[in-house]
Amino acid sequence: MNIAETEAAVTYFPDRVPDNIAALRLPQNAKDVIVARVRLIQQPVYMVGRDDSGGPSATPLPKDNYFAQLKILAVESGVSPASGSIDVRFGSRAEIRPIMVPYTPDQLRRDYIVTIYVDPEDGERRLAPVPVSQDQYAQWLAEQSAYDVLRFNPKSKTKK
Repeated sequence: MNIAETEAAVTYFPDRVPDNIAALRLPQNAKDVIVARVRLIQQPVYMVGRDDSGGPSATPLPKDNYFAQLKILAVESGVSPASGSIDVRFGSRAEIRPIMVPYTPDQLRRDYIVTIYVDPEDGERRLAPVPVSQDQYAQWLAEQSAYDVLRFNPKSKTKK
């Protein structure tokens, strides 16, 4: 597997604080930046849906591909939101690159360190993408594939 530099895979759910938070792709005037340890409340929701008609979508497509609800476990930097949970969007449709989205039951149970900011253009809370190595992406794909084999194998006793 060889991911071209322009298509480098990213995650929005790293398991540690990024080495260089200043290098993350945040809008220049991003507001209320928070680095926090979080856990997903439920599986991220793919917001684009699908269009079976073969024609253009009747409704405008969202700016982001995914929506997630996060439980804030600890704030590493920034000001904690008033509630213990937060709604975020991630996976800009403008960027074409592989994205590591938590998918398996084990991935959904993990704690992650995320960078959350308020986008000044629309006031939405978004997650900052964190580049990952080819090895990290390959490991994530292998984990997802192994889960899918168990889930879709009719002989498997465990389908979750």
